[in-house]
Amino acid sequence: MIERPNEGLGAAGSGADRLNAAGLGVDGPDAGGLGVGGLDADTLDAGGLDRLDGCGVDAGGLDAGRLDGCGVDAGGLDGCGMDAGGLDGCGMDAGRLDARGLNAEELSTEGLDCRWVDGVLWLTLDRPQVRNAMTIAMRRALIAAMRAADADVATRLVVLTGTDPAFSAGIDLKEALGNGAGSPRGARTDPAAVVRAARTPVLGVINGLCYTGALELALSCSFLIASEHASFADTHAAIGLPPGWGMSALLPRAVGVRLARQMMLTGERIDAARALAVGLVNEVVPHDRLLDRAWELADLIRLAHSDAVAGTLELLADGEGTSLAHALALEARAKLRWRSDVMDVARRFAARTNRK
Repeated sequence: MIERPNEGLGAAGSGADRLNAAGLGVDGPDAGGLGVGGLDADTLDAGGLDRLDGCGVDAGGLDAGRLDGCGVDAGGLDGCGMDAGGLDGCGMDAGRLDARGLNAEELSTEGLDCRWVDGVLWLTLDRPQVRNAMTIAMRRALIAAMRAADADVATRLVVLTGTDPAFSAGIDLKEALGNGAGSPRGARTDPAAVVRAARTPVLGVINGLCYTGALELALSCSFLIASEHASFADTHAAIGLPPGWGMSALLPRAVGVRLARQMMLTGERIDAARALAVGLVNEVVPHDRLLDRAWELADLIRLAHSDAVAGTLELLADGEGTSLAHALALEARAKLRWRSDVMDVARRFAARTNRK
């Protein structure tokens, strides 16, 4: 249950004095989590195509090379059954997005629980009986939820987690392979590209095993915190499949190329302590404190200046992988374009000073 301590889901927005939170699994790599072949991340528009409103546009004559990371079959978009008239969301009406926040219930689907609380959209992978393996419908709903969050000015953060005992074992491999009858429509649906492209920060809260496609999804988040129960593995090569959601690009950048090679070639898992030591996750906390810590971070991000947060994420994304000189030039240009509200800066500074 995603809620603050002693508070229901309908709690009003909190201020600086409410920087507290609420309380939230296991080993053995699973055959889940392929980024099934076909499109690779470089052919996708990283989840941001304004021309295609989500993953449910009537594709007409578009080919796979022009599609945006929602995942496509050869015949067209894998969508949620909408045409270009609205948000890509499985029943989500764009008119429902306003400054009061998302109607998160409309974003939920079987296996994905969506809740909007105090400016934070909580997305919980929720198929614990199969270690939260992601169906095509769940992946489409993740894409819809990310786009809805980006479209809603009141949503300041997305938190992505799983129902214990796992974060996720990856994709639902049986479904993706069509039970031997060939891949069904939508098998290539890639939510990781959309998470990477999001303008809204995405906090990954890793509560248990996180394998293969789920690891690619986690690596696409803005940053990660983990429970002591968390473990990480990539089983693509072990089961005879190539990565397809960014593993070969993202994992070496997170842990270094030598450890990435070992993880990707052997399928061996690493535990939470090792993940922290190599920089895969930012923090490891006791399992029963995981959601408390997530709420603490969420409140700090909510209190930050929204445009400054968005600008910082954009600078980091644009500067990643470039030369130092180019990254410094990007920051210098952004600084020249920024217009500060002196009174707002003073107020925020005073609030932070008084809080310490």
